[in-house]
Parts: sequence; structure tokens; C-alpha cells
Amino acid sequence: MTRAVDYHNELARTWEDRYDRPSFKRREQVIKAFVMDQPLTSQHWIDAGCGTGRLSRLLAAQGATVVGVDAAEEMLAMGRELAGRLGVGDRLSFQHIEDVNRLPFAASSFDGALCSSVLEYLGDPFGCLREFARVVRSGGTLVVSVPNRRSILRRAQSIEFRLTRLLGRAGSPAYMRYSKNAFARSDFARILIQSGFTPTRCEYFGGPWPTFAQNWPQLGSLILFKATRT
Repeated sequence: MTRAVDYHNELARTWEDRYDRPSFKRREQVIKAFVMDQPLTSQHWIDAGCGTGRLSRLLAAQGATVVGVDAAEEMLAMGRELAGRLGVGDRLSFQHIEDVNRLPFAASSFDGALCSSVLEYLGDPFGCLREFARVVRSGGTLVVSVPNRRSILRRAQSIEFRLTRLLGRAGSPAYMRYSKNAFARSDFARILIQSGFTPTRCEYFGGPWPTFAQNWPQLGSLILFKATRT
């Protein structure tokens, strides 16, 4: 996990620029739709693996009080700077953590948890989900995205990565050096249930495809789940 943290620290200064790309714009749109179908005013949320706080600010803009946590200190520094500059610092705070599987918060501390594209880098993603079940109150919400194991793009990138490594290079795309986990929709839904959550909504998205095609199971590179703490 340390190498993955170092990798994201290196990306901190340019991370916000990624949201100018169509793929990241779509990510923000889908997550916004999932969290905005319920009132967030006066709710307390955690954004686990918050990066520079782009999605934390989305939650705060809807009225939630948000704690963004991450292991990458450079990402958090950018997050604090942007939150102050954009006027949501009163509803948003950031905290450095070493391990998302061990959150420094009491049980049932939050009304909701957001975790976008983090579980793929963890050695124990199931332990992380159990930790979310601990800190989210009964009836609370989890919004979590994971790589789609059946995605054509994901499979192609995996082949490209292995080939470039065989050619003696560092491996491309670079994030695949640290990505450990991908899931089929049915498998991850079952894992959520075993971890104490009931899935209520699911959507595929991501990749270079037109928006209407991204929700096809073989095309969307990511799967976004919304679940209720049972």
C-alpha cells in the first residue's frame, strides 16, 4: 500500500486537472446522482480515500459535514487549500490516516460513507468494508466504486501492462502497478451483504465509450454501488 500512496502523492498537484477529462467528469456526474437522491443537509459523511477532496466538496456543497481521510499527505494538503479557496472549509475537514481499514472514529459516527476507486489498491478490501459497517450508523449510506472485472477496457489494460513489463519497462498504464482487486457485479453485491450492507442501486460507468454505452456490463470500467447499512 505504501507504494500506491507514494504514487498518488506524486499526482497530487495535477489531480484536479483530471476532472477536465470526459472519464472523470462522468465519474463525478454518476456519484453526484447517487448521493443527491437523498437529503444531505445536517448529515455527517466520511470520504475515505478523498484525494484532493473533489468529491468531499460535492458532499459539502449539498449541505453535509464531511471528513475527508487519506494516506497521501500531498493530496490532503491540496484538499485543504482548495476547500478554503472555494468556500466550503466550514463544512469540510481533512485528516491523515495510515490505514483505511482502521479508522480513528467511534462506531456509528457517520450518516454516510463515500469511497471512490480505493478498494482496488487495498490488500484487504473486505476488512475496509467491515470498517465502514462499523463507523456508519444503522440505516446509513455507503457509496462505493470498484473496478469492473468484466470490462473490455480493464482486460485490455491488464494485457498491456503485462506486455510492457515483459519488455523490461515499468508497466503501462502506471496505476496497474498498484491495482490489486477487480470485481464482478454479483460478487461485490454479495460481499456488501456479507459486510453488513444491503445494495440498493448499481451502475456501470467509465471508459472511452459514449455515455449511453458505459452502463453495459462489458464496457463500463467501474461499478458504482449504493448500499444501506443494515
